[in-house]
Amino acid sequence: MHDLMRDVCLSKAKQEKFLYIADQSNAYQLSTIGRAFRVFVHEFIPLQCIKSPCLRSLLFFDEFLPEENLEKVVPLTMASYFGNHDDEIHNPLVCFVALLICIVLTTELRGIWKYMFNNFNFLRVLDYESGGDAGWKLPNDIGKLIHLRFLRLRGLDFWSSKLPSSLSNLRIDPKHLAHLLLSCENISKLSIDLEIRRLPEYHYLSSNLAYIQLKRCKLEEDPMPTLEKLRYLKMLELHEEAFIGKEMFCSAQGFPKLEPLSLTDLNNLEEWKVGEGAMPSLQRLEIQSCMQLKKLPYGLRFIATLQEVKIG
Repeated sequence: MHDLMRDVCLSKAKQEKFLYIADQSNAYQLSTIGRAFRVFVHEFIPLQCIKSPCLRSLLFFDEFLPEENLEKVVPLTMASYFGNHDDEIHNPLVCFVALLICIVLTTELRGIWKYMFNNFNFLRVLDYESGGDAGWKLPNDIGKLIHLRFLRLRGLDFWSSKLPSSLSNLRIDPKHLAHLLLSCENISKLSIDLEIRRLPEYHYLSSNLAYIQLKRCKLEEDPMPTLEKLRYLKMLELHEEAFIGKEMFCSAQGFPKLEPLSLTDLNNLEEWKVGEGAMPSLQRLEIQSCMQLKKLPYGLRFIATLQEVKIG
């Protein structure tokens, strides 16, 4: 986008309180933005500067606590001493200073997380993927963001990989997923990688879906009777316990456009039936690590377009 047009768009967005882009040049204004619903942080700023209780989206494009800002957190004399003696790993005083630095950093980083989780209660989107140290572990306070719909924490180095149990307070159940999909009328690609147990009913799915990948969904009911009704579906992948039932059935005339089909790590699948006339466009079939599957469906022999079958 041309610089001038970009400036006009940003100015209008700020005027309408649609979004606010924060960096070092305007960090001092963050306490006055009031009812801004979306804040984009392009450079490191103290998160406590943001005072917008109605915040809906918070996106970070810089490290959580860049090295050049450590001196604002760690006392200069402490950092200087450690920097000059960091090769003296057996020196008790150096070890003590290092421990103090870790404690100070952990306290600061934990304070940043807790401020976010306790002051932005209406947050729906939290996206952070720029990397950097993020403290000991994700605080339990994240469970207070009960309105959160999208969470991405990519490239963050937590010193403990244990996730807080309060994550279970956040809503990605089938009812909410169904309403989300209902509002996405024109999507053509859908990838779900989480446990949902039940697939939304057919009428919640976009009729334009051409590619579907399901992983670790642990669907308890056969998904085929729902998915086979998507008349434009060309590619389907069911991987890593996407379905945990024992039987699947593809009925006649189902999956009219499907070309490749991949079934991987469906550990409980014992029987797969394919009706005559199902999947009339299927070209490639891959079955990997479906250890309980007893035999290939008899109905595959009626698919004249099938060119490749891969079983492992």
